Amino acid sequence: MHHTAGIRVRDLIFIGASVGCATCESSGIVCFSDADGAAYDYIDIDNVEASGYRVAGITIGSRRTTSGFRNVRITNVVAHDNGHAGIMTFSHDTLTYAVSNIYVAHSVTHNNHGYPESAVSGCGIWLSGVNGGMVEYCTAHDNGGRNGNQPGGGPIGIFAFWSNNITFQYNESYNNKTGNNTDGGGFDFDWWTFNSVMQYNYSHGNDGAGFLVCGCVRGSKRNNITVRYNLSENDGRRNFNPGIYITGGRHQEFKDVKVYNNTVYNSGGSPVVRVSGGGSPYGKISLRNNILISSGSSALVVCGDPQAADDLFFREIIIGQSPGIIRSGGG
Repeated sequence: MHHTAGIRVRDLIFIGASVGCATCESSGIVCFSDADGAAYDYIDIDNVEASGYRVAGITIGSRRTTSGFRNVRITNVVAHDNGHAGIMTFSHDTLTYAVSNIYVAHSVTHNNHGYPESAVSGCGIWLSGVNGGMVEYCTAHDNGGRNGNQPGGGPIGIFAFWSNNITFQYNESYNNKTGNNTDGGGFDFDWWTFNSVMQYNYSHGNDGAGFLVCGCVRGSKRNNITVRYNLSENDGRRNFNPGIYITGGRHQEFKDVKVYNNTVYNSGGSPVVRVSGGGSPYGKISLRNNILISSGSSALVVCGDPQAADDLFFREIIIGQSPGIIRSGGG
């Protein structure tokens, strides 16, 4: 659908054969704009199955800075065995929003494995360039694993970046994987994501972190991220990933990142919580009243100066064979 709005797509099955085609750019349903100054209103996609496409089951976005889509609903969708993602949005660049007021619910994305030409391929739900979005009552599982090994990240079950005012709630994300040494986690608010909330989600058995908050790039520090009332169980199956991971990255800072009333359990050797990054992010992150449960060699890991541990962990409930182990000074 090109330069089109006021569309309802229901009760259809889309089957593609391009997932293995390195030169293909196909999706089951595509809503695309390349016109300047156009805002296309209302798209409703319901009770649809889409599989076998190189890019995604559903793709919505724009390649222009002044055009896009608003009031988008995606419900009761099953998107599986696609290349880049199950459901995805995209925008022209980091400073523009191509999609506003999107609602994704009661949908399942699974076995979208990725492809070796892209490190970040293989996601369940991928929101990029969104201003105002809700993802609820969705399940993402067994995505990723065949993505490439290029620098720049890896796949996530449900994640957002270059976005504002996003809520993830009442979702489940599990058994997601990565083909490199990065990500493969459950949920993620990544670069340039502001004013957003993860709450009442369940993450378990992922290669990467259950809940990841990755700081903005240099020169943009308005995070305002809340992670609360979530459960992580045995996440971080690979690459020393934790249940909850807050990372600033080089030359990046946080502001108003609040992590509270979550429960994290880990029975393996990965940490329960990890905080790392450059740009002196500590003091702008609040971790409070979380229940952190470890067994075996699992530990709390804080990368930074020893004072950061005192600042970050306050009134945490820690249960395990080695409770309260904090390793500081790492990278």
